[in-house]
Order: sequence, then structure tokens, then C-alpha cells
Amino acid sequence: MMEFLLELHDAGELPGFAPIEMTVPYHAPCQLKSQGMGMPALDVLRLIPGLEVIESGATCCGIAGTYGLKKEKFEIAQAVGKPLFDMVRETNQDLALCDTETCRWQIQKGSGVRTEHPIWLIHQAYGLSA
Repeated sequence: MMEFLLELHDAGELPGFAPIEMTVPYHAPCQLKSQGMGMPALDVLRLIPGLEVIESGATCCGIAGTYGLKKEKFEIAQAVGKPLFDMVRETNQDLALCDTETCRWQIQKGSGVRTEHPIWLIHQAYGLSA
């Protein structure tokens, strides 16, 4: 989805965004990084005037699919994700962004910060939601 929006932007076909004055953390999931396609969500989000997006730099949130949901692996998953959870809380205590559902669960559980898909903020920047 974000790759498609970036392609529209590159072709000059993506309508402009309304400003959003905010700093928000963004975490690129491991599987996205391994695809070698860059971070299209980060590129699109940075087109929103007033929005400062801080890429987490974390290697992993710790969930690893369903690994971190297993009772016997939970503590390990939380330890792996701790640097990311700390970064999220330090950057914005109200909102974080991540492309993958299981990663969003992990980030929200570990940090206590509402974590949404990047399209959620795109939707707001087009005035389609409050």
C-alpha cells in the first residue's frame, strides 16, 4: 500500500497533504527490512507538512511472528523489544506507527503507546478522520 502511494508521488499523481504538527516514532518491521525495498511508509509520511517522523533504528520489536506470544518466550520477546519500547515512549507517548499488525501489538503492549498503521496518519492528513 505505501509502495503504491510512493509510486503515485513519484509520478506526480499523489494529492498534497494537510499539515500535521507532530513528532511520531516509526518502526519498520523486520520482514519489510529483509525485502530490501527501503521504507516506503517513512518516505510517504515525510511528505506530510509539519510531521517529523523518527525511525526507531531498532532491529526487532521481539514478537517474531507469534514467538513473543508464547508463554515460555514472552520475557525474551519483551527484553528484545525494550530498546524500541523506550524509544517510542521517549518520542511520543500518544502515538507510534508500524506497518505490521503483530509488531503493533508488541509495541503497544510493551510501551503502553497506541500504535497504528502509517495509513492511519495519511487518512488524517487527507482530512478523512479526526
